[in-house]
Amino acid sequence: MQVNLTRFGSTTVLQLEGAFVFDSHRALREVCRPILDNPNTQFIQLELSHVDYLDSSALGMMLLMKEKAFSAGKEIQIKGARGIVLQVLEVAKFDRLFTLLH
Repeated sequence: MQVNLTRFGSTTVLQLEGAFVFDSHRALREVCRPILDNPNTQFIQLELSHVDYLDSSALGMMLLMKEKAFSAGKEIQIKGARGIVLQVLEVAKFDRLFTLLH
């Protein structure tokens, strides 16, 4: 998985590309640490429009990220999920846990 970072005011967008699976945890953790420590970031958007697959460990990573963001006074939003990725998020009831932006 590849992660690209963009900032827009108080929002930091993490555009994820490829398969979001267990092996992605190190790259995501390294990218997220400075974002969570940045007092200028209020919203973190996970842009998933270029993610073609995610597994249960990706769901776990997103939940852990949400917990850490909440502790840091930030909100995680999921943007652009489509196809099977959106179906997995809906089945897992992530639409109740996260703000889903389309």
